[in-house]
Amino acid sequence: MADYNDIKQDFDDAYQEAFSAWGEYLAQAKNDLGMLNQDQWENRWVRYLKAQGRDTFVFNRIRRVIESVAGYEARNRLVFKVVGTGPEDDETASQLSKVLMNVMDSDSGLPWITLSDAFKLGPLTAGLGLIETWPEPWEGDIKVDRIPYSEFLLSPHFKRRDLKDCPYLLRRKRMTDEQARFLLPEIKPKNDGKGQAPTDTDDKYPYLNIQVSKQRATLRDWDEFWRRTTKMKSVLINRFTGKQTVWNGTQDDLKAFELTAALPNGMPVFATVRRPIETVELSILWDGNVVWTGAEPYGLNDYKYTPVFGYFCPEAETSDQKIISLARIMRDPQIARNKRVSQIADIIETQIHTGWAAEEDSFVDEAQAYRSGQGQTIWFKEGALSGPAGPKAVQLKPSDIPVGLFHMVELLDREISEDPGANDELMGTENKDIPAFLGKMRQGAALTILQHMFDSWRYTKQCAGLKMLKLIQNKRYYPTAKVKRILNSPPTPEFYDAEFTKWDCTLVEGLLTENQRQMAVAEALMLKEMGARTQDPCPIPWSFILENSSVLNTSALKKHMQAAEQAMQQQQQKQYQEEVLTQKMKQAKIATDIAGAEESRTQAAENMATAALSRVKTMAEIQEMGTNRVKALADIVQGFEKNKIDEKKVAKQAKQTKR
Repeated sequence: MADYNDIKQDFDDAYQEAFSAWGEYLAQAKNDLGMLNQDQWENRWVRYLKAQGRDTFVFNRIRRVIESVAGYEARNRLVFKVVGTGPEDDETASQLSKVLMNVMDSDSGLPWITLSDAFKLGPLTAGLGLIETWPEPWEGDIKVDRIPYSEFLLSPHFKRRDLKDCPYLLRRKRMTDEQARFLLPEIKPKNDGKGQAPTDTDDKYPYLNIQVSKQRATLRDWDEFWRRTTKMKSVLINRFTGKQTVWNGTQDDLKAFELTAALPNGMPVFATVRRPIETVELSILWDGNVVWTGAEPYGLNDYKYTPVFGYFCPEAETSDQKIISLARIMRDPQIARNKRVSQIADIIETQIHTGWAAEEDSFVDEAQAYRSGQGQTIWFKEGALSGPAGPKAVQLKPSDIPVGLFHMVELLDREISEDPGANDELMGTENKDIPAFLGKMRQGAALTILQHMFDSWRYTKQCAGLKMLKLIQNKRYYPTAKVKRILNSPPTPEFYDAEFTKWDCTLVEGLLTENQRQMAVAEALMLKEMGARTQDPCPIPWSFILENSSVLNTSALKKHMQAAEQAMQQQQQKQYQEEVLTQKMKQAKIATDIAGAEESRTQAAENMATAALSRVKTMAEIQEMGTNRVKALADIVQGFEKNKIDEKKVAKQAKQTKR
């Protein structure tokens, strides 16, 4: 067991170092917070003015600037969203996003308001704050809280915004014995033997607002002492995948595990090496005594606190220059403005604007001297006003207030707004002469000046979101049954894999506020309209527009929309069936036409073959006819020749007969 006396000494030494280093910043942060809450006069000036019977007027222009920037952040608030690096990671990333949103939407959305308060009262007002993310002791539900500047101290030797190089962190809060035992059941109540808890306290954390006399008898100090250390631990390296796992058990358990994990042939699966591992330890002091110490109990291996910075310059020599809030920049012109306006009010109120200075018996009717609504009459002894021969009454004329005082107040008003980078457009100007486009450009310029602060705030939220993801992946706080109840479906095998959040997904921001939802609806409608004009419908469903709209009774609208969509789907299905039937009929007609044409071609071929055969027969007949005809002609010719010969013979016989 660790030596509690050594831990107590380390705690005291760390406090002395941290408070000595951050003392100047703490004093400035107290004054910055007072500027927001109407405490804008130094004590010496308050005593001086009260001694003279004068008022300490406060004309708070700082609050207007702070509230405008904080309101812009709240109006453009973004949600946590886990995005997978590949399509195969989308399901697990979506489940982690839903559980994370369940955490942030708990307690009627109180975590979102807590984060906005941390931004407003941290970087904008005090310059520094903490966001605490931790699991509830019994149920395990993740809670989010804001820690003000006065309840913690950081080591002065850090430079990183995630506190990875911060050697230690101190945090104090005051609570009752019952509250302490709820967090740590080992704590036992202490008393002085009379049933009364001790009321003495140390001088630590002087800016912690705990001076409530009725509660001092029951509230006591709860101190958390967080430290980053390194310890030699065994690391298991998978020979096949290269995955490294830190072994937190004993050496005997490690040897047994290695034997169990070996392959059947005796080949070891894991190689074991010893190397230093960075760890975080927590020690709890109750009423100044160490009551518990050990490794960080939440499985984060990190502080459960995430810092919220204003303007952070780790190279600055003094702590009040290292961390500066937005209110600090406006503090000097605000103080000067209060003085100038108070002086103008003093001049106005301590002078008689109109009236008379008169001697006794100067008026026949003294009531005439009081007819002026705001006039006053100062009475003098006879002859004291202007001598025996002078007038008995002299009218008083109002004295002029130097115009330069009003001009100076106007310049100071401008300095209060412009020094931190704000302008009238950012805070909502009423000047109607400025074109809308120019006003938008000037508002964008103001936001550009504050972009560094918004980037720092976005990084802070991502760091806090990653810590919440680690707690969600811890089965001790979010077992499978609990996650299934939230998701209405079982978690994926990669849901509890710490390597998934390291390599396979990223934490980004998505739409949340009503303003952004309305903007999303307007953009979706614009895309649908553009698609309709170009005859290229945009695939944005009406359900998306309805979910992001601010229309009341969306459940009834969803039912009507679902009924309309079902009717439309049925109509589309019917049209599709008719189109399919029409297409089939067209195809059948085409097939019939093709078959008829094919039959016609076949018949034509047959006709051509028949015609060819006829031609052949005809040719054969013609040929046969030709042969017979030639023979007949030959016979005819032969007969004709024979007849000729016979005729010649007859003629010759006749001639011979004649002789």
